Amino acid sequence: MGLFNLFKKKVNMVVKKRTPDNKEFKIVNMDSKVEKSTHIASEFKSPVYGSDEKKDVFVPRVSDIPVDAYDFLRKEPIKNTGKDSDNPFPEFRKVEPRHKKEEKTNTVVVEEKETITEFFGDKTEEKTVEEPVKTEETKAQVFKYEENDEPNPSFDPTVFSSLFGVDVDKPKKNKEEPKENKVDDSSSFSESIFSEPVEEEKPVFQSREESSDPEKEAKAHRDKMERIYKNYKLPPLSLLPEPVFKIDNDDEWNVNNIAIINQTLQSFRIDGQVKEYTQGPTFTRYAIMLGPGVPGSKISNIQDDLQRTLATSSLRIENPIPGKPYVGIEIPNLNRRSVTLRELIGTEEFMNSKDPLLVPVGLDVEGKVKYSSVADFPHGLIAGSSGSGKSVYLSCFIASLLYKNTPETLRFFFIDPKQVDLSQFDGIPHLLSPIVTDPKEGVNSIKWLIDEMERRNTVFRSIPGITKLSEYNKYADSHKGEYKKIPYIVAVIDEAADFLLNAGNEAQDLLTKLLQKSRAAGIHVILAMQKPVAAVVSTTIKSNAGCRFAFKVTDRVDSMTIIGKTGAESLLGRGDMIYYLNGDTGRYQSGFISGADCVKVKEHCQSQAPLDYLFLPSELDKKNNSGQSAEIDELFGDIARYVVYEGRCSINAISQKFNVGYNRANAIVLSMEYFGIVSENQGTKARQILITPEEIESKLQSIGVR
Repeated sequence: MGLFNLFKKKVNMVVKKRTPDNKEFKIVNMDSKVEKSTHIASEFKSPVYGSDEKKDVFVPRVSDIPVDAYDFLRKEPIKNTGKDSDNPFPEFRKVEPRHKKEEKTNTVVVEEKETITEFFGDKTEEKTVEEPVKTEETKAQVFKYEENDEPNPSFDPTVFSSLFGVDVDKPKKNKEEPKENKVDDSSSFSESIFSEPVEEEKPVFQSREESSDPEKEAKAHRDKMERIYKNYKLPPLSLLPEPVFKIDNDDEWNVNNIAIINQTLQSFRIDGQVKEYTQGPTFTRYAIMLGPGVPGSKISNIQDDLQRTLATSSLRIENPIPGKPYVGIEIPNLNRRSVTLRELIGTEEFMNSKDPLLVPVGLDVEGKVKYSSVADFPHGLIAGSSGSGKSVYLSCFIASLLYKNTPETLRFFFIDPKQVDLSQFDGIPHLLSPIVTDPKEGVNSIKWLIDEMERRNTVFRSIPGITKLSEYNKYADSHKGEYKKIPYIVAVIDEAADFLLNAGNEAQDLLTKLLQKSRAAGIHVILAMQKPVAAVVSTTIKSNAGCRFAFKVTDRVDSMTIIGKTGAESLLGRGDMIYYLNGDTGRYQSGFISGADCVKVKEHCQSQAPLDYLFLPSELDKKNNSGQSAEIDELFGDIARYVVYEGRCSINAISQKFNVGYNRANAIVLSMEYFGIVSENQGTKARQILITPEEIESKLQSIGVR
């Protein structure tokens, strides 16, 4: 808003405020003196006052009585006294901006000198101005002038300085507010972590060009995170609800089932009878002892008949029961019991174990907890249809690892195209990067994992006798001054079939390479999917994923794909699964953890340590597009010199000059962008040349190009 409009708006506001209904409008002629003029009735009808408009207009004469000033809105002269006695228009001095009416408190008195140029001369006075104390909640000023605004030349800026208290000619000064040490509200830390003075943090991701000494800053950052991890406290069991053990007396029901099974075997002339039964949390297993020479396949042949005579919704035959000379028949219980995660990880075996990768599988039919180490997998494959309990078990799997590890010993990497199941763990300090949802970013992240795998293997080869991560960490403990521990990495890819189909063949090739070589480097991959499609889950992936978790699937084909035999299609769902590891199988009931409990565990982890991402998928994509992963072209040096000496970068000019195709010229330009020779693509504008001709040779020498 210009100064003229501002003055006009201010005067109109004053007129409306100072004109009551019982006063007449007057116009004072200050330039000429007239004795008196007749009034003329106006036919004008005011849109504001309606029929009660003022019809008389007076042009009064100027009184000969010496007075200080006239109020042009009043009849009577005003005798001015006090500090505003020299001001002929004291009405303007009493008008305050609207924003100052709300700031009647928290004011301080500031003495300052102000030059007021009035309509009838220049006068100087000293006055006391009240300014509000600046606080964080102070609103922006109503009258705000931009730096590029220029005053209207038709008006004297000193007049507005007098009227509104704004010094137009005086440049504005930005008052520096006192700096405060603010703590991020997203995570709270214990006081012991910040017992020492901590320097102001710099961004974790900083390019080599922006950082003066990246190695020194990286070392300082690592030392700081080590101090934080020393005070890290693992989540307590009190965050999870206590298990509820419900005891049901089903003896009569079991006796009746045993009689039905024996009678059915006799009806089909099968020599065998039930010797024992075991009741688990979700199903009961009846052990049948067959006579000499009777094949166990005869029991499988009458599976449908047994299910019909027992009147059960599901029936599974286990031939034979591992470690026993019996054939098992498993049927659902009348009343199922829920198994909580606290029941599985609250045992001494789990809490006292020194294996950082120990996870609970579930409860077996005898009520014993089955544990397994991720290091023994070395990679896992989880499959199950909707409602089978696959996602809940994945949450239990991650939460159990959080109960055993700090971010210093274990890091997670998540790919979640569905953006639902793994999002409840978003923000834990164990994450390598933000959760990846885009297939292209997922491919670039897998490339990063492969590079990390190669780096770790190179470190292991440099130390005699070291072949895997566990051995290296023991060696690092005995040589603390020279070596530091390397954390395990568990990569979880939810909806892996959908991700691999959308990412293309490149993702399958990269994932296969990662599965084949990452075991010794301490990188383990868990693939979860609803339907194990044979076209996606290739034999190479299955051969490297030696551990399988088969929840209820839709048909026998899926069961054969995931565990190599039938049976998963007969499971009960809701956590009922078949665990397969290197040829051995077993049926277990997995644990249950609610979404609210997952949030409690996540919030506890967030309160112990801040986020410390090692890479950003978006940055990886930018680097890959800039030519980082591509080999340097043989014409790179000649084209770089040509671009720098010419002072412009044009792909068409490069193509014509060096007789190369557009795609090859574009790839070379992207490589020059990555190495800092030219700027990024600026749309219709040409790329800028970032180095001088004198610097090109040293730049090419640092890259390794002649």
